[in-house]
Order: sequence, then C-alpha cells, then structure tokens
Amino acid sequence: MYEHTVNVPLLLVGPGIPRDRLCAAPCYQRDLFPTLCELASVKVPKIVQGKSLLPILKGDAESLYSQVVAYFGNVQRMIRAGRWKLIWYPQINKYQLFDLANDPNEMKDLSSAPEHAAVLAGLRARLEAWLKENRDPLFTAAASPRAT
Repeated sequence: MYEHTVNVPLLLVGPGIPRDRLCAAPCYQRDLFPTLCELASVKVPKIVQGKSLLPILKGDAESLYSQVVAYFGNVQRMIRAGRWKLIWYPQINKYQLFDLANDPNEMKDLSSAPEHAAVLAGLRARLEAWLKENRDPLFTAAASPRAT
C-alpha cells in the first residue's frame, strides 16, 4: 500500500484528451472504462461504478474523489485523503499513518504521534465507513479498524 505501488502514473493520449495536461488527482482503474466510453460517445452502463476522468483532464475539476481506498488480499487496507495516508493490517490490527506532503517516501510512521491523533481517528472512521458500505469481507465488529 505504499505510494510506489498504489500511486501509479496514468498516461492518456488521443482524440479529446488535452495535450500537455498534468494533474495529480487520484483515480481508480475502474475510472478508465467510463472515461473511454465518454471519449467514444458511448453510453456508460448503469452498473459501472467508476467515474469519467474527463472533467479532470479538461481542467473542469481538480479531483473526483475526496479519498481513495485500496486493499490487498486479506492483509492490507488503505485510505488516502489529501496529504494523509492510513494503512491498516487487519491480521495484526496495526496501523501506519503517513504525511505524504512532508514524507513522500513514507519513511516515518506517525500513527503513535499524539499530535496526529485526530488525523488518525478521522481516517480510521472514514476507512471503517467505506469498509462497511462496501461490505468488506474482513470487516467485522471484532476486527474493525476501531477495535484496538
């Protein structure tokens, strides 16, 4: 769940995509399908969960998401919101908190720093809400991010 794995660059080139546009908005792979559909003037099926990236590509929006969540098997869950990232290891109920603005290489875990307790609590609550809403199979009352 470190940046070199989850913050992979996305390059898009083609008709309808502005040249030389660089943006740092987070997105999901599932956003590619609705983006390509919109570029091809094809209706996006209602079942698709992704969002078209065209508002970002055209400069009409800075971001589509206030947070992004990722997961790996049954061993990691991650939420990133702005400059902050929280990684949860459910099998050992351990957390890592990173300030990506000041620590882009994720070398200093801030999860036990008292001055970041509010950030940690806020991200844990947001992660828990996402896990519940998306029916994450590892999320149970006994193994929730709030259970410590």
